[in-house]
Amino acid sequence: MTHYRPNTMTTTGLSLFAVSQHFALPLYALVDPLLYPALPAFWRAFQPRADHLWQTLHFTGAAADWQPVAPMLVQIDEGGPGETLLHWLQDTQEARHSGIVLLHSALPLADICHYWQQRIHCRYPDDTAAIWRSWSAAVLRRWWPTMNAEQQQAFAAGINALWLPLANGDSADGLYQPLWASDTCADSQPDYRIILSRYQFYLLADENRLHRLANQLWLHASQFYREELDIEWLKSRFLSGIAAAQQRYPYASADECEGWSAHRWLLGSEFYLHPQFMHLTQRYPLGESLRIFKSNPARWQMSA
Repeated sequence: MTHYRPNTMTTTGLSLFAVSQHFALPLYALVDPLLYPALPAFWRAFQPRADHLWQTLHFTGAAADWQPVAPMLVQIDEGGPGETLLHWLQDTQEARHSGIVLLHSALPLADICHYWQQRIHCRYPDDTAAIWRSWSAAVLRRWWPTMNAEQQQAFAAGINALWLPLANGDSADGLYQPLWASDTCADSQPDYRIILSRYQFYLLADENRLHRLANQLWLHASQFYREELDIEWLKSRFLSGIAAAQQRYPYASADECEGWSAHRWLLGSEFYLHPQFMHLTQRYPLGESLRIFKSNPARWQMSA
């Protein structure tokens, strides 16, 4: 049995066509719609011709609000709608192929969807349940080296190869590299669960949490903007806002800095320059100042 590990992955990358020829097995793509705002309208043009070639993963419970932007699983056939979709993303969208993970498997589409459904949730070391962004190439690339060989095989059970966009390559080239490849594969465990170690939690979970907060903020803020908000731009602004708050309020907690950054989208990008808010921060901690300031919007809007 042949396995490829990160330290032996090709550094030159393979084109989509070369990847499709690498195994005589069906090829699938996991696509993250959050990176491609124009994707839903484009993909609807293929309905119902492509109805049997794709499915979406499902978020439930507290994560149900994410469902409109749930990852898509698409079967890629030469000359088919799936291949057209990937070329369109690469050629026309700013994110190019960075929101795509490819996989080879002998399993049918429905089974692959069930397989990945098991892998979009995790447990933190304190047993807290959380969404796990396993459909993200960035998360997979950082998480994979933290697993031992047995854990990697358990995650990849049921598939023969995982392909990520080429790291540090020119995204305009649209090249992929193997994260995992095997001539044979084991059956996927029906009770498979992802349980993060403390090291994995500190390395990845906080970033995962911040991206989840940014996604929730995007879902909320999109209701108030006439033009479509770019999710990656909002994420970047949200994360840079946290850093700006840490510099502006050096004694504030991490939660307070995150709240300050989020409120720039809710109260206005320069709300913190309002005399009333500045006065509050001289008397109260940042979190309490935010609570008081937003509790009486009529007052600060009239005096703005």
